[in-house]
Amino acid sequence: IAREWVELLRWSAGFWEVVLQKQTFEIRDVGFVKQPYLLFDSSGNLYWVFAAEPAGEGYALKYVIYVNASSLRPHILVYRPDKTLMGASRIETYVQKAHPTLDWSRFTLAEPIPIIVNGTLYWKVSIITATAGASYS
Repeated sequence: IAREWVELLRWSAGFWEVVLQKQTFEIRDVGFVKQPYLLFDSSGNLYWVFAAEPAGEGYALKYVIYVNASSLRPHILVYRPDKTLMGASRIETYVQKAHPTLDWSRFTLAEPIPIIVNGTLYWKVSIITATAGASYS
């Protein structure tokens, strides 16, 4: 349901802005597990988290979208970064360059989760075997 709510948010700009002008965002699935990802906030509340990127060829982070997982009502929070940040689509390349000794034919990314601490974006990424067995974080 949370993914559908975010899709509706994407189309809230209007048909012409989304289709013709690409004035919206995209939820690009990266890795083994599809978005959204479930996170707790500092108060213990559950949120579904989406990393949204600009439509088209832009691979920066446009929004981090939080959907309250404790309610059936669409309570949506949108974080808009002040500056250009690396999006989820670029994380795989970044992680592969950071760990060149791994045999990437045997491993894949799972759940690149955006986490914001004191205004700084961090990516929590799990690396799992291609057969979805043991993991490396």
